[in-house]
Amino acid sequence: MHAPDKLSIVPLAHSPCGCSLCPTRHLCAAADLEEDVLPLLAACMRTSLPMAKGDHLYREGDPAESCFVVRSGVYKTSTVSSSGHEYITGFYFSGELIGFNGQRDGRYLDTAIALETSTVCRLHIRDLPKLWSIGGGPPLLRMLAERQDCATRQQINLCQSRADARVARFLLESSKRMQRLGRDSALIPMPMSRTDLANYLGITLECLSRILARFRNAGLIRAERTEIQILVLANLESLAFHTS
Repeated sequence: MHAPDKLSIVPLAHSPCGCSLCPTRHLCAAADLEEDVLPLLAACMRTSLPMAKGDHLYREGDPAESCFVVRSGVYKTSTVSSSGHEYITGFYFSGELIGFNGQRDGRYLDTAIALETSTVCRLHIRDLPKLWSIGGGPPLLRMLAERQDCATRQQINLCQSRADARVARFLLESSKRMQRLGRDSALIPMPMSRTDLANYLGITLECLSRILARFRNAGLIRAERTEIQILVLANLESLAFHTS
């Protein structure tokens, strides 16, 4: 694959990230830091200007000079096979880390795209020692561990032989992410297209549509274009962990 010579990242704001006022401060590298240390953290990180839906944070093959923490909005990552088929590899919400472990030979292994108006805080790789020196290392490791746990759970989910179990488990995992953000855990935002979600779950769009319709008709969920509300959690849990 041809590696682009120029970064695809949108311009960054000229001001520091303003960690003390950030609504997701408790989820990122600022989580365990005292107030007097936050200006030092802000010197390591820069907040992007608002990105519109469809804007690229970076593209596969770009020089991997930074990692990013989602400050607001939602992003997706994807990769393209040698045959030209796109695979959706993740969805990222506030407080989640993008671009740190998706690197090889100094290049990004995937593409990150905003799914709605979104912002990130950028941490340049060269500033990692500075971040570590002010106590931001442990929270960063926690974020890495959480991202790896999410990826592992997705791998397990794709081993489910039943498509309805995959969808149910995705909804449950999304519910946990909303709870972590302090939001209504029963209300799952769906900024991604149904096509992208089906791709991520390894099923066809038609199959996903049928499953959501069955869940809705059974009274388990209320499904709208931009959100899904979980109505009967226990029944979804039964479906999610049914592997036969």
